[in-house]
Amino acid sequence: MSTQLFYSLSRLVFSRPAPALLIPGFAGKPVSIARFVSSVRVQSLSAFHHPSGRNQYEQKRRYGASNAASLSEQSRKPFNWGSNKKHRDVKLRLQLLENMTDPKIEAELAPLRESVKEQGDLVRKLKSEGAPEIDVKKAVNELKARKKILEDRELSLAPQVASFDRARMEDLLKRRFFYDQSFAIYGGITGQYDFGPMGCALKSNMINTWRQFFVLEEQMLEVDCSILTPEPVLKASGHVDRFADLMTKDVKNGECFRLDHLIKNHLEKLAAAKDATPELKEECTDIVIKLDGMTKDEMAAIMRKYAMKSPITGNELTEPIEFNLMFGTQIGPTGLVKGFLRPETAQGIFVNFKRLLEFNQGRLPFAAAQIGNSFRNEISPDPG
Repeated sequence: MSTQLFYSLSRLVFSRPAPALLIPGFAGKPVSIARFVSSVRVQSLSAFHHPSGRNQYEQKRRYGASNAASLSEQSRKPFNWGSNKKHRDVKLRLQLLENMTDPKIEAELAPLRESVKEQGDLVRKLKSEGAPEIDVKKAVNELKARKKILEDRELSLAPQVASFDRARMEDLLKRRFFYDQSFAIYGGITGQYDFGPMGCALKSNMINTWRQFFVLEEQMLEVDCSILTPEPVLKASGHVDRFADLMTKDVKNGECFRLDHLIKNHLEKLAAAKDATPELKEECTDIVIKLDGMTKDEMAAIMRKYAMKSPITGNELTEPIEFNLMFGTQIGPTGLVKGFLRPETAQGIFVNFKRLLEFNQGRLPFAAAQIGNSFRNEISPDPG
């Protein structure tokens, strides 16, 4: 299975060239979009800098006048968002999906899917009626639990051919240098990876496919903004004061733990114990649901109530500490201009909204997009 997946990735890496178009002025020969754009740019420049080029340019301009008129007429029509999604219903020709359509399997999964649908309808109803936030959170938590049961059952009923050894797959991708851990010869950094030649080609094709759909077909306005952001910008957006997670440290070895994850794991372990009472289970579940909206003092009280210690060493833990997730830096040699690496790619879109609106001739709605890196100093980096 890992070899088949590798060849699938290879087909995506070495994908087909850009679709060919019939462009007036190119003698009816199909040309790619990229070649057409570059050719038009070269011809436009040469037409005004070469004596004989002006006549050729005028002939080509008159030749395509009728098509240009029809295109301009179409452009006056109001744009219907989503109308260009020609490939919305793509049929996946996978043996796995065909096997999962077995009537016996469908009959077994039908009650679970109906249960998920009922809970989803309840969540939507609570939100539309403006129900209390705690009721919505409880309903969402129950929806996630039902989805997990359905996914686990689907995996258990899936044919053996559908499963593969993830460790072997990752080893194959690293040997073929799709990616590897950054700075591996110096021990590496958790959550940091480098793309190799195959990985870069795969990433490039994925970005091109994304841009073809969202930017060219959906007519989104693409921007590419600086990754360095001055402090006043992020101060105004609230990132400087509130873009932080609560953490706690082992008092002896200084190891850090993200507080909400620590509390959640500890309470789930208590609720799963054999001697746990129904009251304790209900109390733990209620705290986990409310955890996202809790303050620093409320989390500290929970730590003291359940006598939480380091899950690794069993040592005492410090009081909750706020940890800002942004990477700070100084702009310029004096160090007086404070800045940050952008914590999210959307920030550049927000600050350029006025310019984008002007570019779109003041018309709403419009959509904007950006591809790039954002930087967050996570307490517990994802190991991948």
